[in-house]
Amino acid sequence: MQRLSRYTLPLMAAWRELRFAKKAGRLARAHYHRLRKKRPELNGQALYQAFVCERNAIDESTAQAILRRAEDSFAAWPNNRDLIFRDVVQYLVISEYLASHPERGGTTVNMTRIIAQIIPGQL
Repeated sequence: MQRLSRYTLPLMAAWRELRFAKKAGRLARAHYHRLRKKRPELNGQALYQAFVCERNAIDESTAQAILRRAEDSFAAWPNNRDLIFRDVVQYLVISEYLASHPERGGTTVNMTRIIAQIIPGQL
């Protein structure tokens, strides 16, 4: 029985991570489209900040800090480029998953790849 759980527990964890990332990515994409429709004048950093503020019910300064961390995590390395919406979603989803599962030291699945399948790079 212990041998079976040794193999099934990691598979279950990977399945939960996959579901979490897919659901969060779809919700983020839907929220993005609602925000674009509601506030079409926003783009770039201002749009991302408004998205983070609304999605997480936080103030602008906290959202700016999240955007900086997302940029540091995904846009500054390995290649220096402008922050894109996908970076923001990847940072939020991975951070939230890890915060909700503190017993895990990381993720089993590549959540960035899952998010990339849901959030186009040109949003």
